[in-house]
Order: sequence, then C-alpha cells, then structure tokens
Amino acid sequence: MTVLYIVRHVQAEGNLKRIFHGHTDGDITELGKLQAERLAARFADAQISEILSSDLTRARKTAEAIASRHPGVPLSFSPEVREISAGVWEGKNFEGLGDMYPEEYAGFQAGDPSVRVGGGETIGEVAARMRKAADALAARNSGGVALLVSHGCAIRSLLSDYAGRPVAWGTNASVSKVVYGESGPVIQYMWDDSHLEGARSVKLP
Repeated sequence: MTVLYIVRHVQAEGNLKRIFHGHTDGDITELGKLQAERLAARFADAQISEILSSDLTRARKTAEAIASRHPGVPLSFSPEVREISAGVWEGKNFEGLGDMYPEEYAGFQAGDPSVRVGGGETIGEVAARMRKAADALAARNSGGVALLVSHGCAIRSLLSDYAGRPVAWGTNASVSKVVYGESGPVIQYMWDDSHLEGARSVKLP
C-alpha cells in the first residue's frame, strides 16, 4: 500500500485578489505564510519519502515549508503538476468570467473534462498529466508515503479522475489523501483543512 497526500498550495496573491492565475506566477500572501507553517506542522511527523511540487512560486513555497521539516527527503519541482493553462482567462477577475465566457465558465465550474479554458488546456488534459505524474510518484515510492503539491483546478481534475466523477472545490492549503492498493487508487478523504483553524482562506472559484 502506498499513501499519496495531495496538497493545494497556500493562499496566493491571485486568490486574495480573485484573479485567475493559471500558469501566471505570483507570490503567497501573509496568510499564506501562516498556512504554510500549519501545513509543515501537520506533516512534521509523517514518514514522507518524496515531495513533488509544481514549479510555480505559490506551490514551490508551500512544498519548501513542508520539506523544511524533512531534511534529506527528495524535493523536486515540475511543470507537469502546474495549474491549468487558462489562455485568455489568465489575469482576469473571477467575477467577470461568467459574463464574458458563460458556456466555458459553466463547464469549468461543473468540471466538464471537455471544456477548453480560455483557449488553453481542457480539464481532461490537466487530469491526464496530473494522473500520469501522480501514478509515477506513487510507483517510485511503493509501500511508502509521497506528497504532491499542486493547485485548485489541477487537484480537482485529478481527484475527479480518481473518483470517476466531478468533485467539489477545496480551500487553499487543504489536504487530500489517496491510497494506492492492489485494486488501484482509492480516495480516503478530500480537501481536509482541519489544521487551518483560524487561518482559512476563501474557497475558489
């Protein structure tokens, strides 16, 4: 049995300002720094064997905070687990997307894998690259505990792929747990943020 923890990055500038940051880079907020500390404390005693993170700053800083409690544990950064590439949606305010792109936005909210967001990636394409990276990470750490740090839509796409249906959105700095066994990956829980008492951010979108 292999355990895979999937962590959504802490609150970033795009979350605070309600701006769509897909592949757009941006730093974390002061609240995000506190959330990173809470995540690091949550995983302080976990027997983690590898950490894989998106290479975007908001995920990188989240992963580095967790890794600071696990010296010597391999930590790597990859564009394969980035957020969805959102094309012309990048940098736009969430509140206006529904008016400007009503059909696409409705499909995006519903988790339709065929929806191509802003001319960028489809949700299905994100799910495929996320699943490939997650399966490889689990295989490299067979019988151990691995941790993946990514983004809201990317994680939702992956969890939906595991579940075989669209799942709900979760908060920044939340944790999902997947167990890889003989019958394949099984979700144990999704979007748990119990470690964030007093340090939660808004749900997005």
